[in-house]
Amino acid sequence: MRYALLIALFFSGGIAGMTALAGIPQPDVILFGEIFINRILQRPADNISVVARVDGVADPVGRYRLGDSSNAGDNYVLRIRLESLADGSSQSRNAALVGQTVHIYVQKGTGTTQLFADYAIPVQGHVQYLDLGVRVRGDWNGDTRLALDDYGHLDDCMEGPAAAVLGQCVAVFDFDGNSRVDLADYASFQKAFTGR
Repeated sequence: MRYALLIALFFSGGIAGMTALAGIPQPDVILFGEIFINRILQRPADNISVVARVDGVADPVGRYRLGDSSNAGDNYVLRIRLESLADGSSQSRNAALVGQTVHIYVQKGTGTTQLFADYAIPVQGHVQYLDLGVRVRGDWNGDTRLALDDYGHLDDCMEGPAAAVLGQCVAVFDFDGNSRVDLADYASFQKAFTGR
């Protein structure tokens, strides 16, 4: 009877499916901090969720809803699942690898999900304080002021309204919230840069 079951599994692809190796779990990466939308600190009553995604991975690699942990207070605590790959194994549907860039999205209620930050995973088990939404719109390097080096990155991100734009370009230079960087955003950057 056991042999019949093994033969049935073999021919149905069951054994082949069982031999595919998944990644080896590693200590998670933890990001935590406060979330600001339009410079207003978000609280658990604001119904805010934070989701972490990695390009090429089907499912989120982390998710947190403000208020899920009473110990966190008004902070989010995002645990990012991490793994390493053994020879011949493929990346899991819900885990990141060291060196990958995690895109961190924030959603308020059932509204649109907005990219708030990109985070490159430096090492396994890393814990990082990272406020979300504090960056000044148009500030590429995060120094809270607009300067010529920020303008240089805006120029790189100017692909036109129909072009696919990198996530960080949209997160930094999409002044009007239409998920692209275009001439309207260029004009908004110019006003913010010159004060006129």
